[in-house]
Amino acid sequence: GHNRTFKSFCLQIQRLTPSSASHFAHPPCILDTVEQAFSPATVHHLETTMATAKQIAANRRNSEKSTGPKSVETKAKVAQNGTKHGLCAKFRVLKEVEKQENYDAFLNQLIEDEQPVGQAEIELVVKMAEHTWLAKRALRMQNSCFAPEPKTPEEAKIGAIPVSLDPRELECYVRYHAAQDRAYQRASAEFQKRKKARQLAEIGFASQKRAEAEESRKAERHAVQIAIAKMRKQREEMKLGDAIAKMLPPDFDISSLDQAFSAARSPAPWGQPF
Repeated sequence: GHNRTFKSFCLQIQRLTPSSASHFAHPPCILDTVEQAFSPATVHHLETTMATAKQIAANRRNSEKSTGPKSVETKAKVAQNGTKHGLCAKFRVLKEVEKQENYDAFLNQLIEDEQPVGQAEIELVVKMAEHTWLAKRALRMQNSCFAPEPKTPEEAKIGAIPVSLDPRELECYVRYHAAQDRAYQRASAEFQKRKKARQLAEIGFASQKRAEAEESRKAERHAVQIAIAKMRKQREEMKLGDAIAKMLPPDFDISSLDQAFSAARSPAPWGQPF
């Protein structure tokens, strides 16, 4: 019975690998070789451990009954089952030991102090807040690595304070604390760089506006000076006219004077004396 079951098992393997027939002139020899490699106990083990069709169907029905969390809230809760300290994953406030309102107040105060302008500067300030928050969390984790232990009579006499320490955990949290500090320094340096460039641009723009305003004032002053010069000239001409009118007799014909001035300004004909 074992040989017959084992041969059927080997025939199934042979059907799964049809290319094996081209490598052997006598395919039945494969059965003899494999059969010699396994003992009857091994064949019996294969028979008893292989799942039957009923077992496979039952497994499929059972798998449909347990599909895990279905609601959004339950999925979000289950997704955080493996969270230990949250120093390496996506930033979030640990509701078990931290308060969301405290982080929101800290972020708002940092934004008010730094006065970011534009989306890029706001994102940098948010990073600064997150890395500061995580650095403080890593520091609290370092403190939790030290746990007090009961005092022995000898320690009680000398006033010693026995403390247990996990050096591996402490080293891990010190490393995370340093990494968050470096990340904060990078975000802060980039923010200060952008802020300085923006301020310089604003100063340059203001200087340009002041220069343009000064040029405009100069042009206005020049136009006013020209207008004043014209008015002065007109007043001088009017004074000169009044003085000439006083020097002439009362019955003097002004039109004859105009004709004389016109004749004096016109060129003389060719060949005639001036």
